[in-house]
Amino acid sequence: MSMKGTMKSLWVRMLSVVVAGLLVAPPFVGADKGRSLKITHSPVSWAIKGQPLTLRARVSGGAGGVESVTLYYALFRDAAPFRVNMAASGMDMYVGTIEAGLLSGLTTISYYIEAQDRDGSIEETPWYDVQFRDPDASTPAPVKGGGAVAATGGGKASKEEGMSAATIGLIAGGAVALGAGAYFLADSGGSSSGGGGSVTNDPGGIGNKPGTYSGNSTICRTLEGGSPVCESNPASVVIGSNGRVFSDSLRSGVPLAASLRGNDFTLTDEIATPELTGTITFSGTVLNENRIVGSVSGNFVQGGTNGTFSGTFNLSK
Repeated sequence: MSMKGTMKSLWVRMLSVVVAGLLVAPPFVGADKGRSLKITHSPVSWAIKGQPLTLRARVSGGAGGVESVTLYYALFRDAAPFRVNMAASGMDMYVGTIEAGLLSGLTTISYYIEAQDRDGSIEETPWYDVQFRDPDASTPAPVKGGGAVAATGGGKASKEEGMSAATIGLIAGGAVALGAGAYFLADSGGSSSGGGGSVTNDPGGIGNKPGTYSGNSTICRTLEGGSPVCESNPASVVIGSNGRVFSDSLRSGVPLAASLRGNDFTLTDEIATPELTGTITFSGTVLNENRIVGSVSGNFVQGGTNGTFSGTFNLSK
């Protein structure tokens, strides 16, 4: 065979090897670039002493999906942290709870959340600080500005029927510090009207209702023509000695407030997110001054389709 023929045969062989390699080679690694882990979390800045601390985060993306989500907490940021596995609760939400006994005697902790995908990639939030306060503090701490924006709540201030945000944020004698996010429900010394009439702040008529009620809530969303999609989470409600009702866990990360009317209360949130708009209402009743039972209702629009909220919550002192 001539030299020219030999060179031609060699080039044909090399081209065949290159083509074969391209046919069996794995996709370019950049194909997974848009699937990186993402953690969405609304930080908790303070909580109530003597109660477990429940933290939630939405984790999405990741090559191969989410492998694990872990809550790390420590007495201060430079200390070796303890870890709590966060459990999936549906709709990309993960929940982790630090038991009350592990927080006994502490005034502050620091925490962060870590997520790992099935390929071993890791994403972390920054460190956040939590202060623990008495539910009936006689001297409220100053309100902190610039709070974080909740993933689903748009960073809204506490809401109370018939009361402005300025009234809720008022710090006065006998104020009660409740929930997370440094919101205060103040005893104005008079009466507050809203929704269904006037309620006088009469501690003598409250009885033994004040306190922290803990348990679980279930919220279901049903689109027209579809089946309910439900999510259950730990929840708590605090009733102050002045008859104010507060919760930031019935609607996760969104502080809601209302006045107790006899044994009943109603907490309402106006939702306005790119994915969903509507109104959700939590209607509760205090039974035997040591238990709260309630229902969830409301309407929403998602992707141009109407839907309804439903569900229940059951809490005990």
